[in-house]
Order: sequence, then C-alpha cells, then structure tokens
Amino acid sequence: MGTQRAEPDQAEIVVTTDGFAKRWHGRELFRVHWPSVREIRAYKRDLLTRDLICLAFRDTDADEYFEVHEEMVGFDLLRARLAEVFPTVPAGWFGDVARPAFATNLTVLFRRES
Repeated sequence: MGTQRAEPDQAEIVVTTDGFAKRWHGRELFRVHWPSVREIRAYKRDLLTRDLICLAFRDTDADEYFEVHEEMVGFDLLRARLAEVFPTVPAGWFGDVARPAFATNLTVLFRRES
C-alpha cells in the first residue's frame, strides 16, 4: 500500500488589470482592486519545518486583511504586478522578509493615508 499524500492547496491567485482574485476550486473567495488598497503587509508564518511568505491586503479602514501566500499558483505574477502598480514597494522586500528564517519579519510594503 502506497503512502497517501494530502490534497494540495488548490487556492490560486488570478491577476487582472485592475487587481486580483483568490479562487479555491473555481470559486472566488475574495477580490482586491488596486485603487482600493489601503495597506499591503508582507510577513512569514513559521510552519515548524519551513516558512511561508505571505502578503496581506487591506482595502478599508477595518482591521480585515485578505491573505495570499507564496505557494499559491499566481503568486509570482502578483509579486511582479505589485512593483508596477505600487512603485514605492521596496524592490528587495521578498528577501528581507525571508531572512532570518523562522522570524515573522512583518513589513508594511504600502500604506495609503486616509
């Protein structure tokens, strides 16, 4: 009998001209529009044996963030698009968040003042 593997995370990021959507098994979980973004945070989650780099987007004054992470299909395209849409996002943010290992390294990449 073979080893069973957990079903892979089917969440994906779909980047569009005006923002992006997070989808799970074809169902849209949320959509973020570039002009509505108030804040973008980058950080790491410690998963014991590895880290997971995440981005969180806030589009209102509420303390609610929409999270995506590096293992999702479309994350690299989203990273590239951030540099185009938000030119003040530091170019080396990914490496800065990645090191040192197993530290959260919370970084605000973008904030629009009200």
